[in-house]
Amino acid sequence: MTPTTAHTLRLTILLFGVAAAPALAENSPACADAVGTYILTKIVENGSPTAPEARSLLTLSGDGNASFTDAAMAGGPGFQPFSSGSGTWICATDGGGVLSIQSLILDFTFATADQQEQSIARLDTVATYYPGDFELSGTTTVSFAPIASAITEDAFEDPAFEYEFQAAKITLER
Repeated sequence: MTPTTAHTLRLTILLFGVAAAPALAENSPACADAVGTYILTKIVENGSPTAPEARSLLTLSGDGNASFTDAAMAGGPGFQPFSSGSGTWICATDGGGVLSIQSLILDFTFATADQQEQSIARLDTVATYYPGDFELSGTTTVSFAPIASAITEDAFEDPAFEYEFQAAKITLER
């Protein structure tokens, strides 16, 4: 095994818990309804969203992969620009139709003149999906690790920040 392969394998097992994203079949069959793309509105402390930083897209695919794009990716005062993110998600049902969703997504920050160290960001999301309403709500916790460091459980610093969100599934009428 080459050093690059070993690093990749260690990263996959460490952060995602398994060597590959879980197939939707490993989740509850009811979780298939959660597959799709959502437009998220972040809720700030005073209870009202701010634009454009308050909007993002989250996609949960049928094969257990997750992706994330944020309107604030260009950066702003006090935070670096960052990439879109990719990761994995799992789901379980409470038996009454409400679904519990967890996702882990990684993205990268980009160096700026003021903040020259690039980082890996880890977004841990815990959410509840309401099938009949096509809505998702939850909390995302964001932590960072230096991009040049070895990726271990301890590499990610204590959470940098957390936000709550509400989301609506994007649907198309036929």
